[in-house]
Amino acid sequence: MNYLILLAFACATTALAATYHLDPASGRLENDGSPEKPWPALEQVIKAGLIQARDTSGELFHPAGPIRAGDRLRLRDGYHGNILLNGYHFPTSLVVEAEAGQHPRLARVMLRGGSHWVFSGLDISPAYAPTTDKATIFAVLAHDKYGPASWISVEHCRISSNPTGAVWTTTNEWLEQACDGITLDGDHCRAVSNTVRLVAWGIQLGGVSNYAGYNLIEHFRGDGLRTMNHYEVAEYNTIRNAYLVDENHMDGIQGFFRRKPGREVRGVVIRGNVITRHENREAPLVSPYLQGIGFFDGPFVDCIFENNTVTADSHNGLSVYNAIRCRIIGNTIQGDPGQTAADQARIVLGCKSAYGTEVRDNQIISNRCDRLIVAPEATNTLIEGNTVGVHSR
Repeated sequence: MNYLILLAFACATTALAATYHLDPASGRLENDGSPEKPWPALEQVIKAGLIQARDTSGELFHPAGPIRAGDRLRLRDGYHGNILLNGYHFPTSLVVEAEAGQHPRLARVMLRGGSHWVFSGLDISPAYAPTTDKATIFAVLAHDKYGPASWISVEHCRISSNPTGAVWTTTNEWLEQACDGITLDGDHCRAVSNTVRLVAWGIQLGGVSNYAGYNLIEHFRGDGLRTMNHYEVAEYNTIRNAYLVDENHMDGIQGFFRRKPGREVRGVVIRGNVITRHENREAPLVSPYLQGIGFFDGPFVDCIFENNTVTADSHNGLSVYNAIRCRIIGNTIQGDPGQTAADQARIVLGCKSAYGTEVRDNQIISNRCDRLIVAPEATNTLIEGNTVGVHSR
């Protein structure tokens, strides 16, 4: 994209930023978007070409569209549709948000390419659509035609396959109805303070420098959260209530490189997350185990794992393999009440020979766990101040 064009576009539009109102019940396309004369549902506004943007080459499309970079779209109560945005690039963020005191509903949001969007305060579920499918509920994807995706945020939203909140009790219900929650495959994308419930996989970070913080992820059948690229941060998320409905081995947080295990990952931070296998161990289909934080397929370089709390029946409480200059500091890894000796909550600094034998210059400091295991291949490991039931090397 021609970023000089975008810069000029930003200077021209920021000073003229406007706020528009969308109301599915009373809005009309011929209105002006004011509080008294709102436009209709967001899907209609997009299809009518009211949003002016640039494509991946910097060319303007919908040039007569009144909605421009830096504007705010405030959504009122009602159903705003199934949102598909193909290659809408902005130099400054277009904000799509709930109007104060309102509860707008959408079926899903998908951006194929695009940059500088914020979605805030929305209730998003495929159950709101006339017909449903299994696509991801909120997805940001790079695209061959519509270009890369970047600087897109989803915040304070309610993401759920089943907005009634009723937890499914059969395997078929989970397999047929649970969609993935949030997938961010663009760069510099953020998922902040969302509630992600009743999903397959919770939040998946696939782009460079993505962020997931302060989210609640609960009632899931896959992994709670995945980091799959360099310099991603997952912090202060609450991840709980895993269900076993297939052969997937579930992780609270799992890290690797974009579905290509064995490629180096750098600079990931996993901080302050609270991971709990289940609050009600008698509920139908409760998973008998949950791996806490699993970084199995490295190498992992200059990563930080600090101040996380994991309560789960799995010996992989916090496991990092083929680590170089990583820090494991201040974590509490504990088993469920009544756990067996075989499932002692462990911190593991491991080595998979398939990904090399280099494990060096790591720190394991001030953690609490039942057992600490350090691979024999590890060199120059600083271990101090840990409270450990059994220390094995």
